[in-house]
Amino acid sequence: MVRGADLPFKGTILTQDLRNDHREIANICNLFIHGNFDVDEFIDQMNYMINYHFKIEENILFNESKNYLDDVPKYNEMVLLLKNEHENIKKYLEKYKKYKNKEFLKDMANVLLNHIYKEENGIYNILDEHVPDDAKEIIYEKIKNFLDY
Repeated sequence: MVRGADLPFKGTILTQDLRNDHREIANICNLFIHGNFDVDEFIDQMNYMINYHFKIEENILFNESKNYLDDVPKYNEMVLLLKNEHENIKKYLEKYKKYKNKEFLKDMANVLLNHIYKEENGIYNILDEHVPDDAKEIIYEKIKNFLDY
């Protein structure tokens, strides 16, 4: 079973680049879980998620969007949950680096697939629906500027 294959990974300018990351990472996680992806390359991809993707979500996407989501119940709680999941995912990689047990990476891949599913079916749809188009453009530019560094 390929988890994440049923996700549309379609959004607005605000979320599309990050959704593209999700699509690619979900594919990599599935390949890795089934033994069809190199460990070192998997770690490189996870480092990208941790050092770029998660930081973009936490420092730009979620923070810059919150002013437009006052009418969305529990937005702040959703963000807190996702940030906690980011920290949990990081811990799997730290455990692998310490113990060199590949099972930590497989667990990480499964947790990350569940996390992506939550973002794709939850907060990303909320952001695409509730953030005004002009604000989406401004936030998108901040995301692009972050990636240019």
